[in-house]
Amino acid sequence: MLPLSAANLPEFERRIHAVRPDSARRWGSLEPAAMLNHLMYAVKLSLEEVNEKYIGNFATRHIVRRIAFHTPLPWPKGLKTPPSFTQAPSVPIDEIRAQLLDKMKRFTETAAREPNRKTLHPMFGMLTLRYWQRVHGKHFNHHFTQFCV
Repeated sequence: MLPLSAANLPEFERRIHAVRPDSARRWGSLEPAAMLNHLMYAVKLSLEEVNEKYIGNFATRHIVRRIAFHTPLPWPKGLKTPPSFTQAPSVPIDEIRAQLLDKMKRFTETAAREPNRKTLHPMFGMLTLRYWQRVHGKHFNHHFTQFCV
């Protein structure tokens, strides 16, 4: 699993460009544009551009997080996601893609400059931007696999 870092950004960009409006999904209900919008929301969250209420607990912070991000196990398919994370985009997929690529670039630059800056993840608590790189890497890969890219 590659972290979302400046060094790995070209690979993430390549895979994002491979997501087409008619890309077939292997599971779930998100359409390709909604999936890209979902990834952008997660990046915005890590940059504190959107806020979510903390709904985690000891188990999500210390057990689930370790299983999700420190093992090679794939994420389960069809996890419940808060509605704010799955809003359908109001613009075409190419515009969502461009916005996501811009946010990813901003995130990688910020993470390189401030790797120990902490921001809130609604399930896992306060995470450094260095750790968010790992979170985004596994999360993005999960959805790339969902859409066979």
